[in-house]
Amino acid sequence: VEEVAGDVTVSGNIHIQIKDRRPSGIWCNEGFENDCYFFDDLGVIFKPSFAFTGSVYTRWKKEGGDLSIGQTVPCLPGCTDPLYVQFLAEHKITEGEVRDDVYTLHSLDGYVIKASLDPKVVMNHVRMVEEKKVDLKTLEYIDARLENKIYYK
Repeated sequence: VEEVAGDVTVSGNIHIQIKDRRPSGIWCNEGFENDCYFFDDLGVIFKPSFAFTGSVYTRWKKEGGDLSIGQTVPCLPGCTDPLYVQFLAEHKITEGEVRDDVYTLHSLDGYVIKASLDPKVVMNHVRMVEEKKVDLKTLEYIDARLENKIYYK
């Protein structure tokens, strides 16, 4: 539950509104496959998740980043930005690893994106590669860590 609000009407009726948390992604601890939790658009971990196939949600992890319910994921701002979450889904990004302020994003299409902490830079760089009519499925990697340069192979 994200939020609960209630009021009493003049006639004495009680109205309660409950807003559930909605998953934005999955955070996995050191066990990665067995110790995973949903987090919301604020980055708050709120309930255990289950194993997914495909790219329903991006699974995030960080070496030594063991978290539990109520804590905030350390991949902010990127992993909770709605446009970035949509971008990750469109590009079939199934796993994201945070290490030394660098994201490593793994696509089901076989390529990897090395990314900075700024999701706008990552999205712009990938779009620039796509505009060059490069088939992302043929790439090994896209290096989107620098704001003014892009490398891909």
